[in-house]
Amino acid sequence: MLVALFLGLWLNSTRSKLAKLCELFIYVPMAMPPVALGYGLLVLFAPQSTLGFWLEHNLGIRIAFTFWGAVLASFLVSLGIGLRAVRLALEQIDEHHSQIAELVGASKSQVFFHITLPLCYRALMGGAILVFLRSLGEFGATIVVAGNTLGSTRTLALAIWTDMQTPEQESAALFLVILAALLSLLALGASELLLKTNNKFKLY
Repeated sequence: MLVALFLGLWLNSTRSKLAKLCELFIYVPMAMPPVALGYGLLVLFAPQSTLGFWLEHNLGIRIAFTFWGAVLASFLVSLGIGLRAVRLALEQIDEHHSQIAELVGASKSQVFFHITLPLCYRALMGGAILVFLRSLGEFGATIVVAGNTLGSTRTLALAIWTDMQTPEQESAALFLVILAALLSLLALGASELLLKTNNKFKLY
């Protein structure tokens, strides 16, 4: 959501073709099949690829079949959701608020922390919950680019799938399904509670 917030601020402040192109690429992972996204990431970051080889031998970073591959997959499939929430919130803000604040001497950082951020708070909270839930359920891209290694890249969704494929593990799969449902309910309940208790949220 932090990345989505700054991307949203940048996209909202410019009308360049480059910005529109970047926004389009951010939304693409939401529209394409997750397996296709995972395969693309695997081709891009495989140890024998140019980028993967450079990252591993120069920076010591390996993406494919590691924890960071799972993180990258979840990040890409959910970033567009967070960005869309931020963009919709920023479009609802009256520009006169920031203009008046700047006229009376407020700096850009003061405008951001005291006007923009409080007005976007509800959208940021809602977007964060949607991003969390989308990442929680991510399966296709993760299993392709990160694999399904216990203790390293096995996510909740992958653990459910693994137990479903394993004989006599139906009860474990059911337990994880119930856990996933509870996590989702808790996340949605927490968002409703936060929005109600912070309806007049301010940073000053």
